[in-house]
Amino acid sequence: MRITLLFATLLSLNTFAGIEYRRMAPQFHLISTEKQANIKSSEAVYIFKIMHVTDDIASVGIRYSIDGIESKANLKDYTFEVKTTPGKHKFQIYINSNYQEIYSDSMSIDGGTKNSYNVYARGNFKIITIDKPVIYLYPEVEQDVEVKVNPVGELSFTYPKYNEGWTVSATPDGTIKHEGNEYNYLFWESKQLTNVGAFAENGGHVVEKSNVLTFLENKLNEAGFTSTEKADFITYWAPRMIEFDKVFIEFIQNSNCDQFATLGISPVPDHTNRFYMSWAKYNGEMVAQPQEIQKMDRSGFDVLEWGGQQLILENNSETL
Repeated sequence: MRITLLFATLLSLNTFAGIEYRRMAPQFHLISTEKQANIKSSEAVYIFKIMHVTDDIASVGIRYSIDGIESKANLKDYTFEVKTTPGKHKFQIYINSNYQEIYSDSMSIDGGTKNSYNVYARGNFKIITIDKPVIYLYPEVEQDVEVKVNPVGELSFTYPKYNEGWTVSATPDGTIKHEGNEYNYLFWESKQLTNVGAFAENGGHVVEKSNVLTFLENKLNEAGFTSTEKADFITYWAPRMIEFDKVFIEFIQNSNCDQFATLGISPVPDHTNRFYMSWAKYNGEMVAQPQEIQKMDRSGFDVLEWGGQQLILENNSETL
């Protein structure tokens, strides 16, 4: 199980991009204590109801541990029970990667007793800035191009100014002309709720500080970045990454980038290549697994978009 320190504090609700999220959530709240004739004096029963979760986990299998011994349980109407002995017990509950693990202090129970608890789940979602997605346009001939970005969250900054889209003139060398000015790319950023619990599930790379530059150069060469695009990417990300002794890097390409935004481009390019990078300070828990970099097809009317996000995996007050 992934270990995440939780704090039991008061519940408060906020809204971001139309989504309600909780700043901090309490963990275990005792609802009732009942003596039960059908429970022996040498036995005790805990009833746990999982609160603040989505409807799809009303009846799913979950993992839990009692006093460090792991087990499994099936939820029924978000609820499961644990039969044990009288005394003090500590619990740990893991739902899935969308939620942080839930830990209890020592909870006392008497023999022949059923204690019922509401257990408040805390989502693994945090508000993360999708940093510097930039869009390069390489038509085969100079032509007008319309570009629309539909982010999962809210656009927080664009350059040039985004008026329900960009309508620009693009040239084969990548120059973008807009309202009398020239640009190398179109820039946007967005604040989004991100499931940090899913980070590194699809593999990735542990990279030491001294190897960051070489590693990025090699991976961008594999993908097919030009020297200019590569320099733009590395000079943006590397200074932030080398602040840490080690980082964990996960690459996301093409249709998998729809989790951040979808693009609408007219006329439709021959190839729209998308390359994102999620990364975080290495905490010793992520497991490195090779990721195959897909070579981009840059022929015809070619579009490249790259961007990424730095994930802060420590506790954060902005959670779903």
